[in-house]
Amino acid sequence: PESDDERSIVNLGGAEAILSGSIPEQIQYAALGHIHKHWKVASKPCPIVYSSSPLCYSFSEAGQQKYVVIGNATPGNPVEYEKVELKSGRAVLRKVFENLDEALVWLEQNPDALVELTIISDSYLSAESTRRLYGVHSGIVDLIPHVKNQDLLQTESGHAVDLSVDKTSLFKSFFLHQKGQEPSEELIKIFEEVLRDE
Repeated sequence: PESDDERSIVNLGGAEAILSGSIPEQIQYAALGHIHKHWKVASKPCPIVYSSSPLCYSFSEAGQQKYVVIGNATPGNPVEYEKVELKSGRAVLRKVFENLDEALVWLEQNPDALVELTIISDSYLSAESTRRLYGVHSGIVDLIPHVKNQDLLQTESGHAVDLSVDKTSLFKSFFLHQKGQEPSEELIKIFEEVLRDE
C-alpha cells in the first residue's frame, strides 16, 4: 500500500497507476502529461509535475489557468523549475444570466472569449433576443435557454420538452410534432449547416 507521504500518479487510459516512490532516485525531474490542470504530484524522490494543457480543451475547464513548466537541470543537483502562466489564446468561459441586457453588456466586455452562455428566463428566448446575443459576440459556442416557467415546457399533447438534448434532436422532435413525420436527412443536413453558420 501507498504511504501517507506518497501519492500515486493518476491511472490514465488503462495504464497501471505508478506510486511516486517508484521513481528511481537518480531521476531529477518527472514531467508528466495528459492531465489538463497543473498539478504537482510529489517533491520526492524528485519533482513530479503535470504542467497542464496549453489551452482549455472544453467548457469543463472554463476559467482554468494554464501553465508551462520551465526547468533548469544540471547533473548531480536538484532541478530548479518554475511554472509560468500562459496568457495567449482565447479564454473559455461559462456564464449564466437572468437578464438579457446584462448578458449583452458582459458579452461586449469580453469579446475575445469563447462562451457557453445560459439565459434563465420565464419564457423561451425570442428570435430577436437570440439575434442580439449572437450579433454582439462572435465567440458564443453554445447558447442554452433555461425556462423557469415549467408550463411552457409542455407540448399541446402534454409531453414535456427536454431542453437538455442537442439542438438537432430538438429540431427532429419539433418537426415531428408540427408535421407528423420525421424530417428527411437532407433537411437535417440543412439545419445542421445553419447551426454551423451561426
